[in-house]
Amino acid sequence: LGRVIARVAGTTYIDYVRQQLLGAYGIRDVLLGQANNGTRAVREVDYPNGASAFNTVAGDSAGGLVASAPALVQFLQHYWIGGAPRRPGTRGNWTFFGSLPGTSAMVRQLPSGVNYAVLMNARREGSHKGDQAQLARRMDAALERALN
Repeated sequence: LGRVIARVAGTTYIDYVRQQLLGAYGIRDVLLGQANNGTRAVREVDYPNGASAFNTVAGDSAGGLVASAPALVQFLQHYWIGGAPRRPGTRGNWTFFGSLPGTSAMVRQLPSGVNYAVLMNARREGSHKGDQAQLARRMDAALERALN
């Protein structure tokens, strides 16, 4: 889909995302990962030796973008996790987990209206899915205590 978007838009996928989705809201802290080029983007994780050779440039629209937690939360204020525009004041209960060898991430939109993002530069290979579910439960509980 990223290739189709780039071709129809006449630009790169990352430039399209920046111009059409992020720029209007001042979200500037999203960039294309560079790990497979022999270098890494500024905050890109150091993938472990033997990790799959995920090509971040070719896979830009399938997990190749690097973003900060504040940029992700800004995005969640204007869009649902699935990418649909979000009307001001609407609330939901959505979670998305992302993970590649050496990294794990979670973004949440809570019924309370709170949005949060957790980014980690490591994962336990054998149990990362269980770890993510536990992280969501613990983060929700901590936020619930803080809000009450």
